[in-house]
Amino acid sequence: MESIPFIKTILIVLVVCISIFFPSCKEEENNRKSVSYESVTPPTKQLDLTDVKILMPMYLINRSDLFTREEINNATKLLSSKTEEALNCTVTFELTEAGKYHSQLENAAAAGIPYDIVFLIQSSRNKDEQFDKDSFLYRLWVEKGLIKDITEDVKKYFPKGIVYTELIDKAKDPNGRIYAIPKVTKVFAAYGALCTQEVLEKYGREEINSCADFTNLIESNLDREDKLYVKLNFNQFLNIYLQDTKRVLVNGSIIYDRNNGTVSYLEDTEVPETVFTKYKQYCDMGIIDCKNSLMQGYEDIYVSSYMDFKSSAAYLYIPYFANTVKDRSLLLIGGIDNDLYYYSSGSATAIFTTSQQTERALMLLELLNSGNREFTDILRFGVEDRHYKVTEDEKLDLIGSPDIKLLFWGDQLLNYDSEAIAPFAFEENADAWMYCMLNEVNKETGYGVSTKAIFTMYRFMPDEIKASAEKRALPHGTAIMEYFQRDDGIDEILNRLQENRDEDLFNWVKDYLTPKTQSGE
Repeated sequence: MESIPFIKTILIVLVVCISIFFPSCKEEENNRKSVSYESVTPPTKQLDLTDVKILMPMYLINRSDLFTREEINNATKLLSSKTEEALNCTVTFELTEAGKYHSQLENAAAAGIPYDIVFLIQSSRNKDEQFDKDSFLYRLWVEKGLIKDITEDVKKYFPKGIVYTELIDKAKDPNGRIYAIPKVTKVFAAYGALCTQEVLEKYGREEINSCADFTNLIESNLDREDKLYVKLNFNQFLNIYLQDTKRVLVNGSIIYDRNNGTVSYLEDTEVPETVFTKYKQYCDMGIIDCKNSLMQGYEDIYVSSYMDFKSSAAYLYIPYFANTVKDRSLLLIGGIDNDLYYYSSGSATAIFTTSQQTERALMLLELLNSGNREFTDILRFGVEDRHYKVTEDEKLDLIGSPDIKLLFWGDQLLNYDSEAIAPFAFEENADAWMYCMLNEVNKETGYGVSTKAIFTMYRFMPDEIKASAEKRALPHGTAIMEYFQRDDGIDEILNRLQENRDEDLFNWVKDYLTPKTQSGE
């Protein structure tokens, strides 16, 4: 565990870089356009045997406690055998450190090295290059001549890539040309509760549909003989509560009501009397554990973003996650009512300028994102019966041997819809989560505001408004716990919010989240 701070630092840097790389969010989020392209991929028997070369950036590639090159090679060999059967095409992966990736691309282009699929990742560019978040996302790579124009080819050989491109602003150049396919992530405000079997037995249910259900999960376990440990921070508890009524906490401790488009100061709502009071009650009982946000393994209830249980971020913190979750179950808090999301992208796949297999490389990307678990499970988890097993109900059971370490090694080749299809054995509500990931119904709030705007409001605030919002920000982590440990702590928080009420901040948030059609503009 001595390396955890180092890992956490790297991940924070990556998150900051990716947040800079997000496309412009002030515009209304485009609905998925109805794009229909007929794939003209010829039958396998008409294709000559060839090899597609992929230059793959790997974060923390030398962390032998997380994965080894040998294990990745086992997975790539299996994948290559499968793609040869499907496309008469083998796949060769060359792994390289992410921090050196951009310079390696430039050197390979200058030397004429024939890679086929490469990745465009913001954090791998040279530090002296400037990036404009409002311009064409892949301009720098195009200007350097590193990637091909694939506009016509992608329509024929990777039609699903057109759909992904339509989801992300600025993914096409100003002339509508396509040079790269964004890796689309569906960003949710959704939480999961990882629980021991003892907790679930006392709770008596296998789903958490509301905040009332969540508090019942906790309180049904208060009479146990040994101490209950709940890893739950205050903001998580607040967001779980607000979700029930389709409200959202936005910058400046202001609550936005998605039902009618109104905004309110947090202290003017029922939240202090309900959420603050209940959380302090739990703190006074000594059941809340917030000393370390990372999972330690002794928690009876561990709450985190649901995506953390489904992506590589959490697993970097917990190298032996398979053992940790062996006797636990994951419940999706709020079920299919988790409808607050938007699409973002922090990376993309592209065809390298020296590629000799453009068509086959695009066919491969279409195949890998076809929803066929024969390919997605290899890319995410490795080799069946070595890294994971498939249960009778088609879920994945991770093999927890400390000698076998491999998770999410090929995620960069997959989009959100491909990642949604493989549930873990410990997911009780896997079908509900898959529904949330794949449904396209509620891209806007009930009042018509782009959900992307809600998530990323802070980046568009003027500096003086940001300063006002920061003064009203709730303490977080151990800082807010200190307030809840004092008898007058809640009053201190509310007094601070009252003292920093700011009309300019309130009106800016109101105007930003009020659709023009509703405001009369």
